[in-house]
Amino acid sequence: MLAKNSPAVVCTSSCRIVGGISDLKKWYVFLRGALDLRTLFFLQIGTLGLAIFAPIAVDATRSALAGHHSCEFTDYAWPISPQAAAQVGGHGRLEYDADARGTITDGWMTIHAADDTHALGQSRCDFELVSGKYEMKSATSGTTTIMWKLRAGSDAHCGAYIRDSENLGFVQSARDFSPITYTSNFFLDADGRSNFESAAAAGIEIGACDATK
Repeated sequence: MLAKNSPAVVCTSSCRIVGGISDLKKWYVFLRGALDLRTLFFLQIGTLGLAIFAPIAVDATRSALAGHHSCEFTDYAWPISPQAAAQVGGHGRLEYDADARGTITDGWMTIHAADDTHALGQSRCDFELVSGKYEMKSATSGTTTIMWKLRAGSDAHCGAYIRDSENLGFVQSARDFSPITYTSNFFLDADGRSNFESAAAAGIEIGACDATK
């Protein structure tokens, strides 16, 4: 996920990112020149906005985020200018289990990070959950803070994605396997599904999750 707090996550989160709903206002400024992605972002932003005000089932408040969640997400780097198009930095999947007491108990994450030094144009990076927690800020929204660790066998350039470094000439080291903390904001729908986002100077991550209680 793009949203990393510090290199030493959620999706969930993408992680090069710490952010909140206030960052949504910045999206319009940075991405107004990204004509090819404008529709996607407006739809995603609209979904996040609706999630805040959507009615939530009575038992959803009681169980909060509890259950199994299967998520997909996309990372975007900020455009270099208002006229430039935003660039996709990676996409991935993650799954996690959350109890009703604010703890994320199990999970994994796979990221396909953009890598122009590979024939397929991407590096596959697999992560295992170290620890995680979530906090409900309201009946329909909150934050997740998840610590992930890169798994052995992942692409040798995954450390470049983690450190936001250039892929060309990157040399893997033990530092790449240090735990990384990702923090994201999530918004629950009445049916248990959720959307999440996280943003900072490096870019933004947007994702959605299906839940199985």
